Parts: sequence; C-alpha cells; structure tokens
Amino acid sequence: MCTNDDNGRLTLRSGSGTSFRKIKEIPNGNIVNILSGQYGRDRYYWWNVGHGRSLGWVRADYVCNDPQ
Repeated sequence: MCTNDDNGRLTLRSGSGTSFRKIKEIPNGNIVNILSGQYGRDRYYWWNVGHGRSLGWVRADYVCNDPQ
C-alpha cells in the first residue's frame, strides 16, 4: 500500500466516511489487505481493509494504484 504522498499517512476509520471515528493512521509503505469496497455517504469510494490487528475503512482516492 502506498499513499499518493510519499511521506503521507492514510487514515483508517471505523466506517466509510470522514464522519466516522479515526482508528489510526497507516504510514506510507505499509501493507493492507483489501476486503471489500463501497461508496460512502460522502460519495467517495472507500476500501474496507485490514492492517495488523485493525480493521477499518480508507478512502480509495488516497491509495496509489487504486485497484477500483
């Protein structure tokens, strides 16, 4: 996984939208497992991912080489 910003961090949220609670930030270069995806209430596409022991949602347009 990489972010569109080489030094960036990807926010992992509890749901598919910016109004959901922030779980943690994932540093650029970390591996995430994509489980599923959907459009959020904010009309952006979000990936449901696993990172370590955490599960949550990341906005797809912040992921480089987005497989969508």
